[in-house]
Amino acid sequence: MSDDREVVSRKYHVDDLPGTKLPATRITGILERLQQGEPISQLSLRYLDSQGLLALKKFIMQDIPFDQFHQEAEEEQILRIRKAKLDRIAKEEEARLIDEARQESVRIAQQKSLEKRKALEKTPQYKARMKNRFLRNKYAIDCYIEKIDFHRLMDILRRIDEDNRLFENDLLWLSTHGRDYFSKELRSAYHHAEARFYEEHFNRSQDVWMAINASSHYRKCGKSLRAAEILKAIDIVNMASRKMKTAFHTTFGGVQRDLGHRDEAIDLAMIAHGLMSKDFRPCTLLGAIYMEGGQVSLGHEWYEKAIERGASEEAIDSELRIIFNRANHKDRQDIRKYLLQVDSRRFSWVKNR
Repeated sequence: MSDDREVVSRKYHVDDLPGTKLPATRITGILERLQQGEPISQLSLRYLDSQGLLALKKFIMQDIPFDQFHQEAEEEQILRIRKAKLDRIAKEEEARLIDEARQESVRIAQQKSLEKRKALEKTPQYKARMKNRFLRNKYAIDCYIEKIDFHRLMDILRRIDEDNRLFENDLLWLSTHGRDYFSKELRSAYHHAEARFYEEHFNRSQDVWMAINASSHYRKCGKSLRAAEILKAIDIVNMASRKMKTAFHTTFGGVQRDLGHRDEAIDLAMIAHGLMSKDFRPCTLLGAIYMEGGQVSLGHEWYEKAIERGASEEAIDSELRIIFNRANHKDRQDIRKYLLQVDSRRFSWVKNR
């Protein structure tokens, strides 16, 4: 059927019109009635007039023979096709100009936005805001900051980012009111600044206490190798102070524990305990070393000795929680079983972990 419509539309020189290729259009209906010799209504004739199909109208009204219609209709079609091409080109050009204008409008808007942003970026307020955002991201302060706390916290972050020590009242504030802001990253930076301060002090004075303090802080910011380098260079044998020797060996033992040198850590802790058997710190260190090494009973004995010598039960239990959480599955099971046998109420927290 579509092939028949194609033949008929070519016969009457209207095959360039899209409606001739579709069923139930006005031009298709007119051509079908014309082919079947049926009369064409005045309404249809007016339609042909409106579409510029004058030759076809004249042929239907028998004003011209088919040969003349053929010639005139062909000329109409040539003009119609030419006009359609020109219209298409004009529309394409119009669309191109509209698109170029749109792109230019977008470019101007983007340029204005860029200029506005660059102007904003030069303002002290913007620079301060970006610096604050950088510091908050760097030190993982992702919680909501109370308005009353904002300036103090930002001052702390700026100081610590410049590797300066915190003021004592700021450290106290972070440990109490501002504890939600005292992130792991901020704690590490604090300990690093403290370690550098004490190391520089040690380099100037050769005061072993400064080296011990520096090493303790280096441990807490994950730099136990640096702590070991400092302590290895110290000849502690001829130091007169028993308290200093105890602190030195305890700290060095903790460093060796961090580095996975278990035997060296035990030896140093035992020396410290021998020097000052009443000091709980070597006992705490031995408790941790043995507990981590799977000797749960022995580790717990040393922890109990630490409590007898002044360590708080709360501090010991906090350390036990850390060791328990870090342990592998088997060691965790052993620790859980032992602690619940010792005191199921005190160590009830191991049940759900």
